[in-house]
Amino acid sequence: MIKAKALTLVFVVFTVITGHTQIKLFNNSPEFRKALDKIMADYCNQFRNLKGEPIIDNPESSEFTSTVSLPGAEECIIIQMRNTKHETRAFQALMLSTDSYEAAEKKYKQLYGQLHNASVRLDNGGGRYIVKGEMDNPNEDKAIFSTLFDITPNNNFSKNVHIELSMSYEMLQWKIRIAVYDKVDDEEVRPSAN
Repeated sequence: MIKAKALTLVFVVFTVITGHTQIKLFNNSPEFRKALDKIMADYCNQFRNLKGEPIIDNPESSEFTSTVSLPGAEECIIIQMRNTKHETRAFQALMLSTDSYEAAEKKYKQLYGQLHNASVRLDNGGGRYIVKGEMDNPNEDKAIFSTLFDITPNNNFSKNVHIELSMSYEMLQWKIRIAVYDKVDDEEVRPSAN
């Protein structure tokens, strides 16, 4: 009788701990939202305050470690892009690399849930903005798909901000990334010769 009660107690404790962990992993985690807020707050500075140690330096771009990471990310980097008219930076987080389509699909949907309807600041003292996007549903037959999120309200301050959640099949692995970048018209980036 005592063994049965002890066994039941162990089962209940294990279930509660496991259930709490799953809730924390698959619902909107405060740690994720806090890190996203820090990343978005430095968007207006082109992520200058997040730029860490150099990783790669090329004529067209450089990569640096990010001093802020999204929870669960395998790596977070700042990409500095150079071109004729603009020098821009982007934040990119590799959230998962796996050979399992099912694991990748599950993570993609979980991250969509974290991002969609998130409330963020685009600077440290400004108003809050809402992240919204319609999910590009995963499909094992496609090698790449992505969900683009808009920031609302859409004003001069937020109109070029893009958050992208992507899932792609690269070198026998599914890779899931979150990127935050400034989207400008192609004509502004690389003006035509006319």
